[in-house]
Amino acid sequence: MYRKVDKTDRVFIRLENQLLNRVSFYHQRKIGQAIVENNFIRYQFDTQTSEKVEETRKWRQDLPDELPPVIDQFMAEANVEGEVLSTRLVYISPESKIFKIRPLPQNPCWIIRTLDDTARKVHIIDAVTGEPLGYGLPAPYEGFSMHGPDHPPDCDDSAPLWYDHAQNAHNWFETMGYDTIRDGSALGSVVQSHIQSDSTVMFYELDHGGATSFKNRCDDDIYPGFKTMPPWGLPLSEVAWDLPAQETGHLNMSSEGKGYPRIPLPIPMARPTLPTPIAPMMVEIVCCTGETVILSFPETMCPR
Repeated sequence: MYRKVDKTDRVFIRLENQLLNRVSFYHQRKIGQAIVENNFIRYQFDTQTSEKVEETRKWRQDLPDELPPVIDQFMAEANVEGEVLSTRLVYISPESKIFKIRPLPQNPCWIIRTLDDTARKVHIIDAVTGEPLGYGLPAPYEGFSMHGPDHPPDCDDSAPLWYDHAQNAHNWFETMGYDTIRDGSALGSVVQSHIQSDSTVMFYELDHGGATSFKNRCDDDIYPGFKTMPPWGLPLSEVAWDLPAQETGHLNMSSEGKGYPRIPLPIPMARPTLPTPIAPMMVEIVCCTGETVILSFPETMCPR
């Protein structure tokens, strides 16, 4: 379908959204083996008429056609401490929200993610000179699942409701690879610590509440004052973690569809856009690439 508008030999990933009757074709720009951050071409077509409905193209003009000689990946990894989790070769975008290096590196960079006893780090190394340039913004890696007590006079912090739903979310977050805590009748300070944490990304909450608050404990309610900017200092619309597809997602789920899906807190990464209630284990997300897709959990469909 996209060959009607793109006559090149570029390779595209096909993604279909059956709810919107849209099919997308996505091409990630590369120079040699180096990914060009935030550079891509995307075509969207109506699946019923085959007509093109949208075209998005981000393509820098200040980059070479060929990759310059770079140091070996293992040589770059030998210069960092901690366990190496992943390594990629990247041309950093001048609009990058994750690699805020100034002046902007003109050479491709080795992006090396590591884990040590205390923290995860994102090392940025000039792939041509081997010079360490600094650090990127590490992606969150933990989950939190909370459920609260009943209304007074039956309120009892020691017997929170909806255990099955919160445990179900906990189990799925763990399956996705996030170290997750389930907390019944969580203290406000604990909730706040996860909202303001730079490591928590998956958040599930099921409590009684109203339009402006929810009850986490019998004598405590969470109000919008907690719903603040994430600790990275970026508007949520600008938070787009540079992650592989299998690490990208913010799911609001319930046990076999029997819960009351809600996302009252501003947790970054993917932005669910379907109205609640969401179909069990299915959510529409905006991937880190900007692609809007349907995710049928645990299948992942974001382009890398």
